[in-house]
Amino acid sequence: MSVMLLLLPLTLSGQLGPEVEMRTLEGETVTGKMADITSEAITLDADGQRSTHPISGLESLRVLSAEDAADVQPAAWVTLVDGSLLVASAYRVANAEAAAEVELVEGPFVEIPTRLLRHVRFKEQGKSQATQWAEALKANAAGDLLVIRKGQKLDYIEGVLGAVSADKVDFVLEGDLIPVGREKVEGLIYARGTDSEIQASRGTLIDRTGSRIEVAALRRLGTTLRIETAAGVELRRDWNQIAAFDFTAENVLYLSQMTPTEIDWRPYFVSNPDIAAKLRGSYLPRRDRALAASSPADSALRLRYYRDETSDEIKEFARGLAIASRTTLTFELPADARRFKAIAGIDARMVPRGHVHLVIDGDDKRLFEQSISGTKSPRQIDLDVSGVTELKILVDFGEQEDIGDHLNLCEARIVK
Repeated sequence: MSVMLLLLPLTLSGQLGPEVEMRTLEGETVTGKMADITSEAITLDADGQRSTHPISGLESLRVLSAEDAADVQPAAWVTLVDGSLLVASAYRVANAEAAAEVELVEGPFVEIPTRLLRHVRFKEQGKSQATQWAEALKANAAGDLLVIRKGQKLDYIEGVLGAVSADKVDFVLEGDLIPVGREKVEGLIYARGTDSEIQASRGTLIDRTGSRIEVAALRRLGTTLRIETAAGVELRRDWNQIAAFDFTAENVLYLSQMTPTEIDWRPYFVSNPDIAAKLRGSYLPRRDRALAASSPADSALRLRYYRDETSDEIKEFARGLAIASRTTLTFELPADARRFKAIAGIDARMVPRGHVHLVIDGDDKRLFEQSISGTKSPRQIDLDVSGVTELKILVDFGEQEDIGDHLNLCEARIVK
């Protein structure tokens, strides 16, 4: 059964939505005003010319005219069993049997059965608390968990969660009802939330308050969107509250999100296995982080583009793999994989040094084989992997032994 959340629609010009920018899986950028949207396609209007784009071919959508959110301090971060994150200004539960009443920032109250909730966090977190909170979420508990903050430390107790008000949380521990002051509570973790049936998500809607909604179905109603989350919660959003859509989870799988079935690194000179084992940790591939990164602030993958008539350009990439020679990576591909795309180049910190031989095989069939040099601009890779079950990437030694051999495989992704 769906749960209805109604946000009053605001007036937009005519029946067109705001100006948006869409990026397709082919790397093209399309702009226009929103004319229609369904679970299957988005239609844009550009100067009266309309074009329809299947969601299966999209990577992302960004609202160009998105307004800033109201200056409201969140009181709770509510996560549903489907992974949706709702940023709320209030959270309460009347009793152990009642649904949760959640007031979203910029929205009214909505009732959500606690069986659809995974966890609720009440406090801002620093790095230490975020790490401890993540550990609490991994706890293999049979019951609910009440998470308490004591100074900088988090602790949790297993029991049964009951009523939640602005002042306290009722918690049943070994049959005894214990009221706990809300100011002490870091958050609530519901055991019941994992039992619900989850639908497939078509993409993630991000609103201007920071909510991230996993969308199973949607359609346009005038100037609003009717959205059903993967957990079955139904919402209505005005376009003035929307910031973006991310379709990558449905249509794209980044290699940095995947776990290789095999990793093999071999040094150039070292023959002593003990020394090689000590070096291994420094030369294994890194996900979304450069091999030569000196600090977290300097971790971005960077490539240099050489220009003849203008200054060279250095671009940074948020996703990709950093791979040293000589490394072999093997990945198992999903059945619906269609293409493998990436930008291959020597890390900008190493150039003009660095020269590797890059080989990509699909089920033992050679798909790509070229040398990548630090003296040349990066290369675009676009390969047909339809029907391929195993992708093997070899970064071999080039013409300079292993000097500067830091290959960045940026935006390396499987397109479905």
